[in-house]
Amino acid sequence: MLGLALANAGLGRYDDALAELGYAANSQRLRRDRRFVEAYATVLFARGDNLKGDNRTAFSRFEIVDSLGDKTRFNRLWRYFAQAHRGIGDPNVLLLTEFGATFSMTPGEAARVVLGARPLAGRTRATRETLAKWLFFSGQTALLDGDTAQAAAYFNEAEALNLHDSLVHIAALAELRKLAGE
Repeated sequence: MLGLALANAGLGRYDDALAELGYAANSQRLRRDRRFVEAYATVLFARGDNLKGDNRTAFSRFEIVDSLGDKTRFNRLWRYFAQAHRGIGDPNVLLLTEFGATFSMTPGEAARVVLGARPLAGRTRATRETLAKWLFFSGQTALLDGDTAQAAAYFNEAEALNLHDSLVHIAALAELRKLAGE
């Protein structure tokens, strides 16, 4: 079920992906599975239709992922950018203070501090996934700064890593589709 949902999301069929994930949500096991909750949140984030409250719901799902044990800077950044996509002018920097951001920073500065230096690209899936996350969130930061050309460059580089079943790959594709529609 998760694989089919991710495939649909990668193709831009977000409603089909959410329907598949909704069907799977009837299983108690999947409701507590961090990968499933994260996939549901990411598909909502990728669809990003604020009229349907997608980013508000994505934010709350990423909070659940945090409560299920993913207390990483990347999960915190998902929540941070879900707020930014909701149209909140100044995403809550408090989300990032644990990872080095301060209240005197602009939203883009706070995100860059949390991201840190660009990780080295490696041959293993784990190192490529880390680089893809860094690229995706750097693209999100560029969007916060209003630099759509730089954002597109980061998203294209994340997509070129060919991690097709990765949530970050799917989200980068979604952002590229949104930028192309502008």
